Amino acid sequence: MELMDTFSKYDVQLDASCKKNEKMFFEVCKELQIAGKENLTIEKKDPHKKGETIQMSVADYIKNFKWDQVRFATDKSLKVIGAQISGKNRTCEDRLKKLLDEQTEIKNKLQALSKKEGNNFLTKDLGDIVYEKDIPGKLFVNTHGSEMLTTLLVVVNKKKVDQFKSQYPNLLREYQAGDLENWKKRTEINIQAQN
Repeated sequence: MELMDTFSKYDVQLDASCKKNEKMFFEVCKELQIAGKENLTIEKKDPHKKGETIQMSVADYIKNFKWDQVRFATDKSLKVIGAQISGKNRTCEDRLKKLLDEQTEIKNKLQALSKKEGNNFLTKDLGDIVYEKDIPGKLFVNTHGSEMLTTLLVVVNKKKVDQFKSQYPNLLREYQAGDLENWKKRTEINIQAQN
């Protein structure tokens, strides 16, 4: 009875481990945009070449399955074999967890690098910065009651200040050219409305 309980526990552990591995495999395949079922392989020791491994499809592994007598000798008790299988499972899970932790660390580093270099926009209220620096209100157009103008605050990454300074005059010229046409149209509409 005790042996049945022990093996039931091992069965649940191995089943959960297999399902977790399968789920992770398909998530990685999805990330890499490759079809999972065709790429799912099992690595096992090559019986013909000592110390080397071979890759097999799952279907081939199941069809050609042979009990590993060296690792799990059948002359030992079921309790010992079960403990060996459970121990091997724990070792594999620990190794997989270490690999996943390394992968997560690399992803985080990559994300941090792309965030530094990428076009990300500041979503912070800049009012605090303006008040902390005690910038005089007379520098802001909207404090003079203008209906036509507004204050624009530009935030630029320190690494890209020179690039912004070189491109800013061109941006202004393009905006002014478009805005001049709009101003002419608004003026004509206002003159016509007064007549």
